[in-house]
Amino acid sequence: MKNNMKDKVEVDSVTLSKLFQKELIIPEYQRPYVWSEQMLIKFLKQFELYFERVKNKQTEYPLYYAGCIVLHKKDEKYNIIDGQQRLTTLALLSKLKGDLLRDLHFFQPLSFQRIKRNYNFLKEQMGDKDSLVSRVCKELDFDKINVTIIITEDEDQAYNFFETLNTGGVRLSGTDILKAHHLRSVHESSMKDFAKDWEKRQSFLEEVNRILFKARKMTPLRDYAHPGKYGTKAEWKTVLTEEFAEITGKKNRDLGYADVLIEKNTHTILSDKYSIRQPLNDGENYINYLIGFTDDFDAIFYPLAPTEFYKKLNNEIIYLIDGTIDLKTYYQIALMCCVDKFGLYKKETFAFWLFRFIYSLRIGEKSRIYEATVINHLRANMLLERILYAYTQDEVLDFLKEQKFKIDQNNIKGVKRRFLERINWVFELNANTETFLDLDEKLIQKIANDNN
Repeated sequence: MKNNMKDKVEVDSVTLSKLFQKELIIPEYQRPYVWSEQMLIKFLKQFELYFERVKNKQTEYPLYYAGCIVLHKKDEKYNIIDGQQRLTTLALLSKLKGDLLRDLHFFQPLSFQRIKRNYNFLKEQMGDKDSLVSRVCKELDFDKINVTIIITEDEDQAYNFFETLNTGGVRLSGTDILKAHHLRSVHESSMKDFAKDWEKRQSFLEEVNRILFKARKMTPLRDYAHPGKYGTKAEWKTVLTEEFAEITGKKNRDLGYADVLIEKNTHTILSDKYSIRQPLNDGENYINYLIGFTDDFDAIFYPLAPTEFYKKLNNEIIYLIDGTIDLKTYYQIALMCCVDKFGLYKKETFAFWLFRFIYSLRIGEKSRIYEATVINHLRANMLLERILYAYTQDEVLDFLKEQKFKIDQNNIKGVKRRFLERINWVFELNANTETFLDLDEKLIQKIANDNN
């Protein structure tokens, strides 16, 4: 059954055997094959449930329906726009059965690694004839697996189907959608290199995108509506694709905005090429923007050779979540803004003073710290604006050093006491552990002495 829409789209219902007769390719701009062993098991259990239903029916049962596949046809080859996780897994199963219908073509090293790992896992499971993998493979018939395929020769149209099919689900993150969106705007000769650069940083990209989104939105000039720490993946997908795809410029111009110091006939660029709140264009511009800030994130929070003092701050306080998850998030945002404005120089100095300023909420009168509490604290003090609109580092550091914080004496117990004791131990302050009244004064002195 075929249906032509505007003479550009072909919709067909086919068996998996027929689909695999086509030359199927996973394009560079798609995310890698990422299914875990747990996802394989979940997928196989769906087949087993189907087989049980077939056996219990006296009449002919419909073919197993494996969902919708979106393909972009180009020169008799078919780029898989949506459905690669399912098709790759089914191809592995067909190879295990010894009747591989046709190879899929991959370009990403992460895909190769995961395919090899999953194939070895499935093969090992096949050694047990009573395992789920063995039971499913015994019954699996690719002539009885049905899919709906949507084929178009218009790549933009294929991508629109891809976005539509993934809007309501959580299979793809917002960052996965952004990868597909922006790599399509890159010149074909550069696409492979950009895809590799993206893949190298895959583990940090979603986290960095969320940090950048918050930094861009957390300004008096914009509505700071965001999913928050309890937001679902679908909610984050919606806001990230809107901010970094729907409202980006459609001309593929790689533009950066940076501060410049002008003295007589000399011009010195003071900050990185890209500014955290700058307008963005599709393609290289957004990709380079994200990759640049992801490299900064790596250098700031996972440095190769940190000082012992900075290592202890990160490992023993920042990453050790104990009623401080929201403090950590906005500490990271503020520190990223400092590096955006002034580069990685003095990142550790900024880190310590920002830590004292933001984490001061943990020693105040409030027993619990909510995300709104941290946001209000930063907004009331205009912290991000002070950083991003400053001309010199000293403007920011002087403001942070001038702040005074008082430890609430009425509630030094539980999370608050553990936090104060940890600061006292990590920074080697030898403060009075009954009242902690001298802790902040000693902390100021310690930071000042170690960051001259």
